[in-house]
Amino acid sequence: MGSAGATAFTMRYLAATLLLVVLPWGAHAATASLTIDIDSVAPVLVTLEPLEASATAPNPAPRTVYISSRGNDFVPRYQVAPVGAHLVIRNEDTLLHNTHISDRHATLLNVATPRAFQDVTKILPREGLFIVRCDLHPWMKAWIAVTDAPFHVLLEDKGEAVFEALPPGTFRLRVWRTDAALLERVVELEAGTSRRLDLKGIPGFSARRD
Repeated sequence: MGSAGATAFTMRYLAATLLLVVLPWGAHAATASLTIDIDSVAPVLVTLEPLEASATAPNPAPRTVYISSRGNDFVPRYQVAPVGAHLVIRNEDTLLHNTHISDRHATLLNVATPRAFQDVTKILPREGLFIVRCDLHPWMKAWIAVTDAPFHVLLEDKGEAVFEALPPGTFRLRVWRTDAALLERVVELEAGTSRRLDLKGIPGFSARRD
């Protein structure tokens, strides 16, 4: 390749490289991020719902989810599902188990699974953070978060709920816990901004604008 050809190739390469650098910055400037500091008994489900234009979740929850009794424990221990999802309940042990799913208000489902690898399918009918127990083996526990919110984080321990690449606008923030009432707040996010909310030490709050 001659010097002129090499120069043209170099310019085209640089132009492509610059495009790869510039385009993400432009996309980032049109979005917002939100970090929420939470000090609560885990697990905690944090959801964001846009109050204006609808938004699509980048990673929507699956429409069919599974919970298995395996080795005298529930697998998986934590998971997220949309409202109306099919929950496949399975016993992989030779022991009798039951899958008792409830929140702080009432029982959602209670299914006996006496036979190994016999599937039972149920519908998850409403939103919430639910604990899964076996009444026969009280050490067996798991949690299922059910939500239609397009943006959600399920915290398995105390810490931060981080939302990236959010569309700007007004959102309803909800914090779901199994040990306390639902917490709500209205949050406004502007394009190109990064916000942090500190909810540590707050036992509860009514819906308000921030």
